[in-house]
Amino acid sequence: MRHFQPFSAIVDALKESKTLDVVNKDEIRRKVPLPEGLKDKKMHEIKAVTENEFMKRSVYVKGFGDEEPSTQFDIEAFFAKYGTTNSVRLRRTYDKNFKGSVFVEFDSEEAQQKFLTLDPPPKYNGRDLIIKSKKQYCDDKVEDIREGRIKPKSRGPDDRDWRTRRDEEQRDGHGRGGRGKGGHRGNRGRGGHQGRERKQERDER
Repeated sequence: MRHFQPFSAIVDALKESKTLDVVNKDEIRRKVPLPEGLKDKKMHEIKAVTENEFMKRSVYVKGFGDEEPSTQFDIEAFFAKYGTTNSVRLRRTYDKNFKGSVFVEFDSEEAQQKFLTLDPPPKYNGRDLIIKSKKQYCDDKVEDIREGRIKPKSRGPDDRDWRTRRDEEQRDGHGRGGRGKGGHRGNRGRGGHQGRERKQERDER
């Protein structure tokens, strides 16, 4: 934190936080401590529990159209009418293009449920919106993948099978096989061509 100047500005900003307290001028702690059962847990276990809590307060909404310079602010203002939000996250493609949908975390489950049960459902600039809980969205995605309606999301544009990528990289000299036990320069090792010939000679004897 001390790399940022002025330090006092950061402290003042943290004092406005809804989730953190400033203690002894330069220390911070949670306003609401972690549950007793999580204090000795590993980070991935804590993350799983907290993500489940976030999920209960979150919604998925689609139908916001193309992105404009003010889209983030406009959408935040749109949801502010329906309750306090902890975050409004615009969903993007691998190429950083706006998908026209968002994940929104409200400050409570009650606020989330109130938004989901609005009648009539809210519209954005006169457009109908697809609205569901984030949990329902995730469950629907899992079902679509299971039924083969969509492919599992890859980490990038390369959708080759990992074995295909490995074999092609090794063939081109980019993979671990380029200098490893089974690579071209590994002939003196156990996995090399000469090693296999010696083993065959011993077997024949």
